[in-house]
Amino acid sequence: MVRRLAVAGALVAGLASAPALAQTTAWQKGVDGVGHITAMGGWKFTPNDYFFNSEANAGNTVFSKGIGGGQGALSFGYGATSFIEATIDAFLGSDRLTIANYEPISVLTYGALLGVTFTKMDLLTKGLWASIGIQLGPTLGFVTSPGINSSETLSTAYTLNASVGYRITETIGLQVHYRLMLARGQFEGHGINIGGSWVSVGVVLFFPRDASADLPAGT
Repeated sequence: MVRRLAVAGALVAGLASAPALAQTTAWQKGVDGVGHITAMGGWKFTPNDYFFNSEANAGNTVFSKGIGGGQGALSFGYGATSFIEATIDAFLGSDRLTIANYEPISVLTYGALLGVTFTKMDLLTKGLWASIGIQLGPTLGFVTSPGINSSETLSTAYTLNASVGYRITETIGLQVHYRLMLARGQFEGHGINIGGSWVSVGVVLFFPRDASADLPAGT
C-alpha cells in the first residue's frame, strides 16, 4: 500500500514539474465558487485485531487476516470561500478474511459522507493543491459467509481525509487521496471494523467560477 501511494505521489509531482503541461492559470480566489466532481479508486486495508482476538478466544483460529480489497468513491464539492469546500461523497469498499469453523467472510462497506474540506490551491507552484477535511455519514456494513445469516449494520462513519493533486488543465486534475474511516459492523454478534485506510488515485473535473462575476456591475 505504501509503495502504491509513493508511486502515485511521484506521478503527481512529475506532472507538477512538467512545463509542457503547465497550461493553467493561478486561481486568485482559490476554490471560491468552484465546483468539482472526482472519480477515484484504489485499495482499502482494514485492521481487525479486536475482532480476531475475540474469535480466537472463542476457539475460531484466524487463518487469514486478509490483505484488504478494492474500493472506489465519487465525490462532489463546492467552494464556499477561497479555501473551504462543502463535500458529499458516495463510496464502496470490500474486504475478505478467513477464520476457523467458517467459510471465507466477505465484508462490503458502502454509504455516503457529508463534510467540509480545507483546500489550498496553487500551493508552492501554479496548479498544485493540497487539502484536508472531515466527513461523517450513514454507512452500511454487509458481512456475509456461506452457511450463516448475513448481517447488515447501519452506523455513522467518521472520516479524516487528505489529498494532493495537480491541475493539468483549467478543468481537469489528478489527485492522490487518503481516507481514514472509523465505522463498525457485526459478525455473529461480534463487532467488526469495516472502516480502515482507503488509498485512492482520482481524476477531478473542475467547474471554475465565472470570471464575469468578478467584473463591476454594468461592464
